[in-house]
Amino acid sequence: MKKIFILLSCFCVALSGFSQSELPSEIEAFWGELLAPSQGILTSSEKVVDSIIFLRIDASSNLSLEKQNIFLYDTLARQTREFNSSFDINADSLFYVDQTNTTYSQNQIVESKGRIEQGQYQNTGRITEDYRDQDVLLTTFGEIWDAGTNSFLPSSLSSNYFIGTTNLVDSLLTQTWDAGTQDWVPSRLDLQFYGNDLLRDSVYSYTWNSTANLWNLIGKFTSFYDPLGQQTNLNIYNWDSSISGFSLQLEIFEFYNGDALKDSAHVYSYFGGYYGENYTIFTYENDLVIADTIYTWDATQNELLLTNYQSYAYDSDGDLVEQKTYAYNAVQDIFTQVTQANYFYSLIELTTVSLQSPIPSNTECKFINPYIIGSDISCSLENPEPILGVKVYDLQGKLLLHKKIQGQELIRFAIEKHLVSGLYILSLENSSGEIGHHKLLVNTHQ
Repeated sequence: MKKIFILLSCFCVALSGFSQSELPSEIEAFWGELLAPSQGILTSSEKVVDSIIFLRIDASSNLSLEKQNIFLYDTLARQTREFNSSFDINADSLFYVDQTNTTYSQNQIVESKGRIEQGQYQNTGRITEDYRDQDVLLTTFGEIWDAGTNSFLPSSLSSNYFIGTTNLVDSLLTQTWDAGTQDWVPSRLDLQFYGNDLLRDSVYSYTWNSTANLWNLIGKFTSFYDPLGQQTNLNIYNWDSSISGFSLQLEIFEFYNGDALKDSAHVYSYFGGYYGENYTIFTYENDLVIADTIYTWDATQNELLLTNYQSYAYDSDGDLVEQKTYAYNAVQDIFTQVTQANYFYSLIELTTVSLQSPIPSNTECKFINPYIIGSDISCSLENPEPILGVKVYDLQGKLLLHKKIQGQELIRFAIEKHLVSGLYILSLENSSGEIGHHKLLVNTHQ
């Protein structure tokens, strides 16, 4: 769970990855119209989870420590180690049970896993991920630790194949290592299909039949979306050879309100002829989920019954700090707490540099990043002066939105216009013209 804090936003930062000479012509013209450069300091830090403590209700109805996860990071705020511990009742203390070490190179992430035995770290496995352009996953190579040879041995290999030169995955091939033949053997194939909006609408899954030397269809899932690109329905099917057709196993319906927040989720299951149903209702405060109420299908009474309730608390940045789970007692008509999780954070300073900026450094905007269409954005000026308008540009310099505002020193608004996922420029203006620009990363696939 991470959040980026930019204490001074400048146009040159918002367009990280572009130098002024590489900008599209529209943006170059836009750049040339800005005010004279001013000196500024850019301070960037990232908020990271230090640890998570898990508690449970013991036999005496008291909260007792159950386990704890601790996370370490490098100077770029990338997680390098995770320690998982459990609570030993007899020793009345925590003991470490497993550990994950992660290293990074330009286009590769290596994650080594192990367990702690008698105070010593013992390898169990390793996963190596190779990327294209640092964020497009190409392959995942799995290895297991062999104590006999005291080395890692190949285990699995998953490879993504893409549609042309896009980043859309066309198929995912999973292979397993055959120690006898010392070669990779096909295991599973997932073919992915997309609609006109480039959202994935179906996946067909196959397993390899080595005897017949062919792929056997085993199932599929289909997805449906609303105009904002939010998934509203997911259906999961198994292939039934007896009827030469698909058999529905699971249906998930998600419902949203006008603010792009999920109101409720309905899950229907049909596995093995068994009918089940779960219904979750979400409660919000300031666009954050503060509770969800869960109903589960009771086959005996043939109806949905209230079973669980979860509550969530956040800090001033909107990050989760506490999660509680309650079980419902229908006889006494009360909720009883059963578990609790507490989250602890710290800030890692990434960079502090002096720079020359063509933008006066006197604007501040706060919003969820990635931004969710319809959620709030608040902006203010260091020097009290009314803000008269807000603009949103794409990276080609095309004006997509111009929102007029009656002069206010602190504004709160939401972008309702549908924008596809991507990077945009949020611009403020006052009587002097455009006075500040901020990077706006939009994600429509929440």
